[in-house]
Amino acid sequence: MIDGELACLDHEGRSIFNELLFRRGCPIFYAFDLLYLNGRDLRQLPLIERKEKLRNVVEKSALPDVICGKYVEGRGVDLFNEVVRRNLEGVVAKRKNGSYTTVSDWLKIKNPNYSHSERRYELFDSFKAKQALRELPPIPKKPPLRAVPVQRKKTPKSRRVKHSR
Repeated sequence: MIDGELACLDHEGRSIFNELLFRRGCPIFYAFDLLYLNGRDLRQLPLIERKEKLRNVVEKSALPDVICGKYVEGRGVDLFNEVVRRNLEGVVAKRKNGSYTTVSDWLKIKNPNYSHSERRYELFDSFKAKQALRELPPIPKKPPLRAVPVQRKKTPKSRRVKHSR
């Protein structure tokens, strides 16, 4: 189980909230954390270990529309200044050795000048009202970047070709 969020990105990789809300863009999944893997609960592991496992899972999946969230150590002020400069929403600061269950230790630091936060709550209310009145348009399709392996069905024994040696 992966913790993350859907986002639509512009050509510079910035999240465009309205594109997602109104289903105009092509969404990607931005993965932040890995909570369970192969039936094992990872929430008590340190964040840094969960991030490494997450990176491995995302890389092995080879899914084109999944981005593994990166982290920065020790230069939080520089990171936040860059977030403000690029007009991004903000950052979430977490302890690198913290477990997932210590959410109270997380600190969300919002960009006070983030332009996409303007009228966000009004947009949600407007969206909910419109959704109640009509069906949403389909999510835009885009061609896959890579082929996904096909799972082959097992042939029943009675239909298998026998080879002699």
